[in-house]
Amino acid sequence: MSMMLGGSALAADLEWTLKKERDGIRAYTAKLQNNDHLAFKGEALLKGQTLDRVIAVMRDVDTLDQWLHTCYDPETVQEEEGLSRIVYMKNHTPTFLVAERDLVLRQKIERTSPTTAHVTLTGLPTAVPEKKSFVRIPFFDGQWELEQTTDGVRAIYSGVIDPGGGLPATITNMMVIDTPFETLKKLDAFLQRS
Repeated sequence: MSMMLGGSALAADLEWTLKKERDGIRAYTAKLQNNDHLAFKGEALLKGQTLDRVIAVMRDVDTLDQWLHTCYDPETVQEEEGLSRIVYMKNHTPTFLVAERDLVLRQKIERTSPTTAHVTLTGLPTAVPEKKSFVRIPFFDGQWELEQTTDGVRAIYSGVIDPGGGLPATITNMMVIDTPFETLKKLDAFLQRS
């Protein structure tokens, strides 16, 4: 599958359409070449937060399920060099999809400057043996762009996902906007209360 988005090219090269705006969160979708699945992007200001705090929360696998949309039972598979690790998680799906999904990805955090960080999320579907009652998500490519401002951390979460299991893109594209919107909403709430 040649769907790699290529770091910041995701935000720069696509024509984004605003699909939802509420509570300071904006969520967009964009069409990709040679792929029926829509890309997603969400933007928000995490008010009163520091870059170090947001990175620490993203590194805390035990709390991913408290803010990452649909995620549950996250676990670290392998720590790698620097701020890189392989993570396994299960994902709730709407009941009409029947089978729950699971996802294996590499989370790599890079401090790109004193006030910015880039988090790369790369799906690794074969890094962990498949489990019987789950459909393995065959493709995920995402990223976070984080920037410290005087008011907090500006966060942009973007990516593309193929949930697998033979689901038509017309179905998954109707739900894709929830991924960035709900994740940013829950992340902001988690940061505010913890």
